[in-house]
Amino acid sequence: MAPASSTTTTVAPTTTVPSSYLPMDPEYNAPSYFDGATYGSCTKQEPVPTPFTMPTPSAGNAWTLLVIKAGSGAQSNQLVPGPQSGQNYRHSSGKDISHVILCQAASSAPTTTTSTTVPTATTTVPVTTTTTVPESTTTVAPEATTTTSVPTTRTSVPTTTTVPVTTTTTLPPAGTTTTVPVTTTTSGSKVTICHATSSSTNPYVKLSVPKSQIQGANGHDTHDDDIIPPFDSYPGKNWPSSIVDADCNLLPPTTTTSSTTTTTVPVTTTTTVPETTTTTVPPAGTTTTVPVTTTTSGSKVTICHATSSSTNPYVKLSVP
Repeated sequence: MAPASSTTTTVAPTTTVPSSYLPMDPEYNAPSYFDGATYGSCTKQEPVPTPFTMPTPSAGNAWTLLVIKAGSGAQSNQLVPGPQSGQNYRHSSGKDISHVILCQAASSAPTTTTSTTVPTATTTVPVTTTTTVPESTTTVAPEATTTTSVPTTRTSVPTTTTVPVTTTTTLPPAGTTTTVPVTTTTSGSKVTICHATSSSTNPYVKLSVPKSQIQGANGHDTHDDDIIPPFDSYPGKNWPSSIVDADCNLLPPTTTTSSTTTTTVPVTTTTTVPETTTTTVPPAGTTTTVPVTTTTSGSKVTICHATSSSTNPYVKLSVP
């Protein structure tokens, strides 16, 4: 008997989700029906008191399923996924419990979630600047009034400027759904389905049921949320599924990670610097004296003879 301080939970009957029940069938009264990878190891206890108190599972295990049998008919076997040790349970019909089937499996290790931060990579390109110093040229003109035109030379000096360019990589958006096919078997007279339990912690269980119990007034086809594969001439229900995996476990939500990479691209700018040339010219009106060389040979003398001409005022003569 349970201790006086324990509480009793009555599984309330439901009409909207009748999928928490299995009809009376000799097959459902045997623990071997529920044995396997889905629920682990199952055992049957009878007779049992009403209410039934959940015992403690074996070391390292956890309870996966409690099947309460009371009365007969379409809802005689009631499924309770994930029952708790020390908790009292009754059949929703209020009838005395004739037997229970207990299933337990090894406790699963907690899932560790690792969050990775993608650093932003920045590349810096050095800026190279080239400067051209203007060249000064001085030209000395002969001693006369002379005008000289000197062309101006322009020199192009390349200058490199660094302009950052940002490149953004976009990963798939959050909420993307990937459809994972549920592996089922339709061997012989049975078919494996994902049976909806209306439990918030274990919403689906994997069952292998006779094909004859799929269609009909109380068949699994009448359960809105059951996932049933096609077989023979039956087209299937809620198939294929994108919410559960091959063992009828809910798929985890899809997450998205976004990373940004910054790349620096050099841009070349050309600047033109003028070159200055300086020419020195004697001032206007300046007179330069040029010495004249004369020759006196024998009986003649060389002279500069004035001609009164504006274009050729003197001529060189050798006279006696």
